[in-house]
Amino acid sequence: MSRRKRNNNTRFSLFVFQDIITCVMGIMLLLTLIMCLQITSSVATADASTAAETVQQMKQQAAALSAEIAALQQSVDEQMSLLNSGAIDDQELLKNRSVTLESDNLLATKDVQRLWQQKSSSQTTLSQLQAMESQRRQQQKQTAALEQLNRELDARVKQLQSGERVVYNGHNSTSAVCWLVELTDSNTFQAAELGKSNPPQRFSSMTQLSAWVAGRHRSGAVFMFLVKPQAADVLEPLTDRLRSQNVTFGFDLLAQDSKAIDPATGAAVQ
Repeated sequence: MSRRKRNNNTRFSLFVFQDIITCVMGIMLLLTLIMCLQITSSVATADASTAAETVQQMKQQAAALSAEIAALQQSVDEQMSLLNSGAIDDQELLKNRSVTLESDNLLATKDVQRLWQQKSSSQTTLSQLQAMESQRRQQQKQTAALEQLNRELDARVKQLQSGERVVYNGHNSTSAVCWLVELTDSNTFQAAELGKSNPPQRFSSMTQLSAWVAGRHRSGAVFMFLVKPQAADVLEPLTDRLRSQNVTFGFDLLAQDSKAIDPATGAAVQ
């Protein structure tokens, strides 16, 4: 009768695990004994009502510890049963567990990749929101600047309408020639010499008007600008240019439907 071939595969030992479980059970038993001693000591030193409450609490804790000890004992029994049955050496069982672990690992890897994709998408969305917020803040700054400009223009209009403005009134018959210049809109201007009955001179651009004023200024003339509402935008650049040329002038407002210069007689005194 031939002998069975001896299995050369070394079975790993679970004695260390058993030692740990045994130590844990010993610790739990020791804690139970200590709690029992505490119960005895509390009953001896406390009054009746306090002792009763303490005993009840200790009993509850002892019951919880007993339940934990029972669970640990059951786990030890299951491990011992598995060890004694030899299932730990079953190659098929180990292979199945390996396949299961590999499948779980694959699922975990997919979950991690999905989380990274969500993080990347969230980061992109956050960057877009930050760019939109920066653009919104820039628009708010531009809006605030436009509102400030609008307030300044409103203040200038109110100042002009209130009569608190510089109006040239120093001309008399013995001083230099005075020209009335009527600003109808941004492209329509006409000028006539005050007191002379002549058709007015007309200009279609501020450049022509400025050149004409500069030429008359060199001959000693002064100017009075009558500004209609549709020509309000032209007044500031025109006056800045005239001041840089040291031209003597004044200005006043004129209603859009009013005329200070006659098409035939100009600025003749009636």
